[in-house]
Amino acid sequence: MAEKHFPQRGILLYNPAAGPSDLTGKLHRIRESLAARGVDLVDLPTTHAGHAGQLIAEHRAAGSLDLVVTCGGDGTINEAAVALAGSGIPLAIFPAGTANVLARELSIPRTLSAAAEVLLGGFCVDVSLGKAGDRFFLMMAGFGLDAMVMHHCHPLLKRRFGRMAIAARCAEEFVRFTVPRMLVRAEDFASEATLVVAANIRLYGGDFVIAPDADPTDDMLDLVLFKGSSRLDYAKYAAGVMGGRHQQFHDVEVRRVRSATIHSLGDQPVPGQIDGDTVLETPVHLSVQKAAVRIFVPPNSPYANFSSRQRGARVAEQS
Repeated sequence: MAEKHFPQRGILLYNPAAGPSDLTGKLHRIRESLAARGVDLVDLPTTHAGHAGQLIAEHRAAGSLDLVVTCGGDGTINEAAVALAGSGIPLAIFPAGTANVLARELSIPRTLSAAAEVLLGGFCVDVSLGKAGDRFFLMMAGFGLDAMVMHHCHPLLKRRFGRMAIAARCAEEFVRFTVPRMLVRAEDFASEATLVVAANIRLYGGDFVIAPDADPTDDMLDLVLFKGSSRLDYAKYAAGVMGGRHQQFHDVEVRRVRSATIHSLGDQPVPGQIDGDTVLETPVHLSVQKAAVRIFVPPNSPYANFSSRQRGARVAEQS
């Protein structure tokens, strides 16, 4: 359970090239509104991958950081969360990405002005980070077809056309990809699979529920193992995930673990993606760092409902 936190000064990280064309102007107006209500933010535009983490590290070293606000997609949010892990400095999310999966999971409003209100009337919740090899993830790590799709999806097309670009890339990859074979081992089981998703949250690819029991505030990962080897199997999986029926299939297995390893059973390693970025390959060890980063969530978030879930703490009363 998080303690009460009253942010006073912080940094606002954003990519000027991402989001709507008037993003900079909107953020300027939001920053002025927050300043009038006691939350002072310094604008820090990012210019390249990894820049958000660098900026956070610099301000943490200076010892004058109460709050980090990140405006961007899931990749930028991942960067910020990893840079803040273990610090106790809370992270606020202004969604401005392609799918905004984490914001959807946490019920953070999609409009920037509404997301800003979470700073003043929300809760601060301790969220776990998954770890794949030496890389951390907030949402999921995927091995197999989904990583191949993300690897070949051009960032410019992804930014411009959003999930439509990813769907088109998925259809193209579906026609030509070779189904990999992997062995997944944990303390109490060993199982083969052709697609593995290690989920820290329920949602996947937008608002599709891939792991209904996943909880980003516990110390577990939900492994969703797809075992089919034909294109027909994969078409069935896609329809099943979209309809919330995939866990009923005989060739889909779900396991809750604290750690696991994934090895390729073929001649080549299998690519992996974390939070939408393809950055690793098998063999890989999966684990969880519990309560690694504090994130602001609104009162209507399922993770802020302390009366039924006993987690979170009210940050401030709406003035």
